[in-house]
Amino acid sequence: MEQEYDELLYYRAREEVQETRSRVCGVSEEVELEQRVYGAFLIQDAAILLSLPQVCSASGQVLFHRFYHVQSLTEHDVQMVAIAALFVATKVEEEKRQLRSFINVFHRLVQEGEEVLMLTSPEFWDLRREIIRAERCLLRTLAFDLAVEHPHKFLLNYRKVLELDTEATQDAWNLINDSLRSPDICLRFRPEVVACACIYMGTKMRQKPLPPAWWELLDASIEEMEEVC
Repeated sequence: MEQEYDELLYYRAREEVQETRSRVCGVSEEVELEQRVYGAFLIQDAAILLSLPQVCSASGQVLFHRFYHVQSLTEHDVQMVAIAALFVATKVEEEKRQLRSFINVFHRLVQEGEEVLMLTSPEFWDLRREIIRAERCLLRTLAFDLAVEHPHKFLLNYRKVLELDTEATQDAWNLINDSLRSPDICLRFRPEVVACACIYMGTKMRQKPLPPAWWELLDASIEEMEEVC
């Protein structure tokens, strides 16, 4: 059963983000989180095997989480949706790869297949059909609203403003990547806030001082940042 996409799902209150279709269908909070984190990891691993830039992995993870805010894990296979989300992300970010490459990466990661699937293999055509079906469902569910703005871009700008060194920037970058596995963060907080929160957490862990109330200049609040952290 396909649910209607509510325009711009992202940046909602915690209560709204937690009211997913999966919960309505009886999936527990723990199981849903486990499956969505698994899907995000699958997207990341597939992006590495496909030699895709970080932005494709990030976009795929966000689209994946938006999809499962509306659709249920009981009705749509998390593995197929994850691969389809990355496939769509490569088109959005203009880093296209052949569908055949996605099929073989899926075969390797999920089905632990060592050999490349041949075009004459029935399994190849079955996987191709399932991925295309998942892609179409994702596009319909999101009403073709595929715009994604990432915290990474803001981090690179803020680095100059705050004069962050390479170590502090890398720490914040890694924290942003980690945050993409959580459906709670990318659906609730603006990318500017996530970037500030990751800078805040990274510099705090290493005890690196920054100017007082620096986040106010970057359109974030201490309350938002601490909630992200």
